[in-house]
Order: sequence, then C-alpha cells, then structure tokens
Amino acid sequence: MSKKVILFIVEGKTEMIALGGALSKMYRNDLVRFKVINGDITSNGSVNVKNAIKRVYEEVEAFLQTEHFHKEDLKQIIHLVDTDGVFIPNDRVIEANLDKIFYDKNSIMTRYKVSIEVRNRDKSAVLKKLYHESEIAQIPYKMYFMSCNFDHVLCHEANLADTRKRDVAEEFDYLFHDNPNMFRDFFFESKLAVRGEYFDTWSYISKGVNSLKRHSNFHLLFSYL
Repeated sequence: MSKKVILFIVEGKTEMIALGGALSKMYRNDLVRFKVINGDITSNGSVNVKNAIKRVYEEVEAFLQTEHFHKEDLKQIIHLVDTDGVFIPNDRVIEANLDKIFYDKNSIMTRYKVSIEVRNRDKSAVLKKLYHESEIAQIPYKMYFMSCNFDHVLCHEANLADTRKRDVAEEFDYLFHDNPNMFRDFFFESKLAVRGEYFDTWSYISKGVNSLKRHSNFHLLFSYL
C-alpha cells in the first residue's frame, strides 16, 4: 500500500458520520478508516485495567480482518471516548427518580446512584490506563476525549434524545465535510479546547466536575498534521 491507514476507534456510527468526511480531507496522504464498537469499551463490565490494552487491540484485529488490511498498513490508532462525567466526586452523583441518567453541569442525576459510582470508578481507571499508552502492539496510539459526551461537543446537549443523534451528526457533517479548515477551527474554539499538552488536558478533565463540562482535547490531534 502506498497510503497508510489512520484508524479511528469510536463508540457509534454518529462519530463516523460527523467526523469522517472532514478527517478524510485533512489526511489527504493517508486512508481514514473507522472501527465502530457500538458501545463503550472503557465502561464495559468485562474490561479493566489489566485487560484494557488487549481489548482495544482485539477491536483493531477485528477491523483488520473485516476490512482486509494488515497490521503493517496501520499508521496510527486514534481512540475517541466520552468522559460521561466519570471523574466527578461521588457526592456529585445525585439519586433522583429518573428513567435515564441525566448529566447536569455539576452533577449526574440517576435512579441508580451506587451503580453509577461503580461505573465511574471502573471507567476512570481504564481511561487512565489507556491515555498513558503511546503504543498498542507497536502501533502509535492516542486517546482523545469528548466531554461530557460526543453530542455535548457537537451541539451543546449532553442529554440528546437517541432519535436526534443521527440528525445532529449529519448536520455537523454537512457544515464541515468540505471545510476542513472550519472543522479544525471548531475544535480549537477557546471554550471547547482544553489548553496545554496531552497529559495536561487529561489532568484537567480528571479534576472536580470538569468531566461534565463541554471540553475536548481532540484539537491536539491536528497539531501533528
């Protein structure tokens, strides 16, 4: 292959719809491809700090097999994750009579307080394990966060109805598909982009209730283009 593959690991198809067009134009000399997990590998009950790296690479291997690429074709693995507010203190998880989790600016409201506290503990540990990794199976690896979640970053709504997710992703793609410079500027916007180097951004999002705020470090990816 004359071109190398930049593999984006994402939770759902909306990330691929929203980001794929613009990213393909930004990476003109490479092939942009997505591995859609259809879930959150970092909060999967079977994933922990001991097997997190192995589980990520299993997703990579599944991509290679399905898309008929070889490991040597991969230039970089980019892993996009939602923070879901998992770094907040337990006293900011508020018990409430709600059918679904509700993400507020300073708290998570839920019917299942203890379960969310356990999820937060376990997912935050997995995130910390993964963002300290620079390679997986000798392939360059970086993990970037969308906080509180991908919809929050795209349209300022952390509790977007499932029926609206695809529409929002398509609207975002419509705006930026043919405008890679505007796409880049969107993620560099001062209220969204967390300043500092890579580990500085993770340190920031891990403090207090910052992981509920609308922040991302995705802009750092474009520093390498």
